[in-house]
Amino acid sequence: MNSRPKRGDVIRSAVRPTSLAALALSLSLITNALDARPTEGATPSGPQTHLGPAAWVPIAPASPLPAGRHVHTATHDPVRNQMLLFGGLNGTTILGDLWTLELGTGPAWAQIATSATSPTSRRGHTIIHDPLRDRFIFFGGYDGAYRNDTWVLTLDPTPTWTQLTPGGTIPPGLYWHSAILDPVRDRMIVFAGQRPGVIYETNDVYALSLSGGPVWTKLAPTGSLPTARAGHLALYDPERDRMVVFGGRRYGGFLNDVWTMSLGANPAWSQLSPSGPLPGVREGSPGIYDPNGDRLLAFGGWDGSVVRNDLWALPLSGPLAWEPISTVMIPAARSGASAVYDSGLDRMILFGGNNTQALNDTWAFLRGARIAREDGKVARGVTLSPGSPEHEFRLEGIGPNPFSSTLTLRMSSSTASTARLRILDVTGRVIRRWDGLDLEPGSTRIEWDGTAGDGRAVSSGVYFLRVEAGAYSLSRKIVRLAR
Repeated sequence: MNSRPKRGDVIRSAVRPTSLAALALSLSLITNALDARPTEGATPSGPQTHLGPAAWVPIAPASPLPAGRHVHTATHDPVRNQMLLFGGLNGTTILGDLWTLELGTGPAWAQIATSATSPTSRRGHTIIHDPLRDRFIFFGGYDGAYRNDTWVLTLDPTPTWTQLTPGGTIPPGLYWHSAILDPVRDRMIVFAGQRPGVIYETNDVYALSLSGGPVWTKLAPTGSLPTARAGHLALYDPERDRMVVFGGRRYGGFLNDVWTMSLGANPAWSQLSPSGPLPGVREGSPGIYDPNGDRLLAFGGWDGSVVRNDLWALPLSGPLAWEPISTVMIPAARSGASAVYDSGLDRMILFGGNNTQALNDTWAFLRGARIAREDGKVARGVTLSPGSPEHEFRLEGIGPNPFSSTLTLRMSSSTASTARLRILDVTGRVIRRWDGLDLEPGSTRIEWDGTAGDGRAVSSGVYFLRVEAGAYSLSRKIVRLAR
């Protein structure tokens, strides 16, 4: 197979190396700053490579701004590089407005007008992005009654809501449940939440098929079941193909436990037992899966008496231990905020929440350059320093993962070096390769369009990315969702 970049590959470098310019006609080079680390308190103005320690940075989007809110929902729209936001609670007012936040060079909020038919104003609902069909799936919530309706939002060519009428075993009306995308099986997974009844919380799991006619299925995972809950954090772990659940509110109290549910043919629950200090019990703690740290990030929440603004990381490989993250600047304490992962800039975006009043501020958490990787495992306690192999070459981001059209790999090198990349299928067969990539000092970006070495598009499934640069090597699982 040809070892040079092909059509569909984009390589961008801080220094324009002539060796890369001659690789292929499809090669594209632009100039980026080597270190665009923001000053504390400054607002990022464009794509960045954050080489300093972990930091919270306030974002000041252009007006108009959404009203303050909590128990709303938000998700990342990778196609348009924006965050999408709907509904929530402002004081005693339940909201039903739809907003987007541009995440590129000029962050700005925009309220989106949609078709006349739309979901009622509500709180405690969920929304996910369906990448295969470029649409958003909306479920449940509370508008004065517990809702179990399912809606689809499409943005192109005109923003339009369409209510679905799924078959199967439909969940009851749910409030403050969770929803994740299961990209391997093309479905949405809904877990727990508050429902009508004497004991409100549930621990049921439902799946909604996304292809063909939508059908709800109630799952029956094996193993010990987690405590029924609402207001918890749930996310998809692509490395291990499972759902991870943290904390929430139970009947009569609050939780700080961690559970996983495998998503294969025989789903099973398993409780994790992290060592060391633990986050306090809490509900309304937003968070993300950090793909480049292979960890769960959770921020803030409420324990029934104290509203928090602490940030915790739980590595999902290697030693299982919670790690508090300290930064110079910290967002105000809050509960019921939203958080999404911005794959383009490898950062967590935090919006809103409540602490005596509804908030409408926006923050970005930049994870910094304090994680070194060797053969796909996270090495803890490593401080990067000039002259070390980890400092000379660093993998800064891979995303979005899962991806449908383009997977972006971002690397940086403090000295001139040579890298080799491989894409392998689950049998270990190399389907795409790049040899002799000459990296000049600075930041380099490679975009893979999902094609093999012979130009054909690869099918949906699990693949492995292998990166080698000198003594540095890394293997990462990636998921391709072919349209």
